[in-house]
Amino acid sequence: MILFDIGAVLFITGLIWIIWFLLKKNKGALILSVITSLIGGIIMIVSYYLLMNHQSVFDKMIP
Repeated sequence: MILFDIGAVLFITGLIWIIWFLLKKNKGALILSVITSLIGGIIMIVSYYLLMNHQSVFDKMIP
């Protein structure tokens, strides 16, 4: 569960940085914040579905 929390913090931090660096018009840091947000999202998906063994909606649709 801690891995999901780490991913969520990275995702939220990346989104806040995206807004901040768009306002500052800093393109180099904007790329870094997008990568941070993507890594956080991937960590959340991996920890939720693979490590905690939850099923996705698509798995439930397949008979």
